[in-house]
Amino acid sequence: MAVVKADGYGHGAVTVAKAAVAAGAGWLGTTSVAEASALRAARLAVPILTWLHPSGIDAEAVAATRVDVAVGSMDELGALLAHAAPTVRVHLHVDTGMSRGGCPRGQWDELIGLAQRGQQARRVRVVGVMGHLPLAVPADIDSADRAALTGAALRMFDALGSAGVARVDFFLTDDGPVPNEVNTMPGMTAESQVPRMFAAAGLSYEQLVARLVERATGPDPRARHLSV
Repeated sequence: MAVVKADGYGHGAVTVAKAAVAAGAGWLGTTSVAEASALRAARLAVPILTWLHPSGIDAEAVAATRVDVAVGSMDELGALLAHAAPTVRVHLHVDTGMSRGGCPRGQWDELIGLAQRGQQARRVRVVGVMGHLPLAVPADIDSADRAALTGAALRMFDALGSAGVARVDFFLTDDGPVPNEVNTMPGMTAESQVPRMFAAAGLSYEQLVARLVERATGPDPRARHLSV
C-alpha cells in the first residue's frame, strides 16, 4: 500500500498515486473519503483504504466510489452503520499499543460485537483488521546509529527554529539517517510516542509536562532544547 495522505505529502496525491501504482503498489491509502474520492475521479481503480476521517465518514460517497474504510471507535462505527449501504467494506482499526489512533484494547470486544451485528444486518461487510506496530520506543539500534540520529534530529530541530517538543522521523539507511518529517504537533497522551521516548530517557510523563509548562512560561520561552 502507498499512503498518499496530505496531498501526497505535498507532492500531489494523484501524481504520487499514479507513480506508486505504476511502480507496483496494489493499494492506496488516504485519511479521508474526500481524498479517496479525488483519486477515483482521476481514474485510479486499485483498492483504496481510508482511515482517521477528520470530517467523519460520508457513507454515500464511500459506496459510490468503492472505497474501503477503517473504523476506530464505537461512535465511528455506529455512525457508519446508521447510514451505510450494504456495499461498504469495513476494516476494524485497533490500537495495539502505539496510541496512533484506533480502538483501545479495553473496547475491542464491544467494537467486534457491533461490527458482527452490523454485518448480520447487511449494513457493512467486515473485510479486515488494521493497526500500527505495537511498540516503537525505545528503538533497537546500536550506539553509532543512535548518535547519528540524535545529531541529525538536533540539527533539523535548530535549522527549523523549533521550540518545545517536536518528533523528528527518519529512515535509517546504510548511508545514514534520511529525514522523513518533523511533526510539530505530536501526540502527548501518556501512551503516545513522544512521552514514551522521554520515559526511555528517564523523564516521566508528569515531569515532561511540567518541564514544558515551565519552559513556556519561563523568562525565555524561545529557548529551544529541552534537556533530560
